[in-house]
Amino acid sequence: MAALIAENAEIGAYTQEFADCYRRIAEEINALKEEQVEAGTDPHGW
Repeated sequence: MAALIAENAEIGAYTQEFADCYRRIAEEINALKEEQVEAGTDPHGW
């Protein structure tokens, strides 16, 4: 993800590919957080 952000920053453009990848990664992170909360293993208490 860092490479994708850096690439878009270099060209100064916001592309649909970037938006799609960012959304997909955010969804995966949220799903993992939910799993941690449900399992009672979330160290941040989110």
